Amino acid sequence: MVWYQLNKCLFIVAVSACVWGMCGIGLAQDASGSAGGTDALGAQTAGVSQAQGASRRSRVRRTIVNREFSDRDKIMLLLNAHCDFPSREDLLLTSPEAEVHLHSILNDETLMYSVRQRALEALAYFDTPQNIQMLEQILAHPEQIERPMMLMQAIMAYPKVAPESAPDILKPFLASDNDMIRFVTISSLKNCPGNAAVDVLRARYEVEENRFFKMRLKSAIEDHCKKDKACRL
Repeated sequence: MVWYQLNKCLFIVAVSACVWGMCGIGLAQDASGSAGGTDALGAQTAGVSQAQGASRRSRVRRTIVNREFSDRDKIMLLLNAHCDFPSREDLLLTSPEAEVHLHSILNDETLMYSVRQRALEALAYFDTPQNIQMLEQILAHPEQIERPMMLMQAIMAYPKVAPESAPDILKPFLASDNDMIRFVTISSLKNCPGNAAVDVLRARYEVEENRFFKMRLKSAIEDHCKKDKACRL
């Protein structure tokens, strides 16, 4: 069952990536023709990527400078652009109070769940005490979170704003009954600097009975130690 769920999830991600990739390549092929060769195709593909980037920046800029909407509404528009997640710079150009607006959007139960979830994802840009406290509150009371995806987003966000505290805070989720939460927790801890995260991963590895997750833990420990010279294998 674990293999089926995870393979299905990875398959969806892979297909999505291929679709977007083929769209870009297809545009480049249409522009270059069948006799352009590899170099021409590469140049055209790069041109398409640059054009898409310029188009994205233009759309973001139009949203940011639009005076018909409040700053909060403009941030919601940026969060709704599902193919172009806003950068920290985008949010702060829209409003110096971007973090406040993101908290407001996150807590607004009248909004679509996907927008609130993306607001939580964007809050990972801000390592303020208020933001860290909010994430710790979510992680301390997972039973109060109505949907697992929101909890998983908090698990992914927390190491970015509080990497030193993350190993202890995320440790309980390595034993979660939800396989995807366990999967996300391993990935998040893998990216935490220092030995504390490795020690938590190693401790779970020693008692893990599921073969798939044991392999994931081993791989996470090895990958972490490749990037962190202070890591103890």
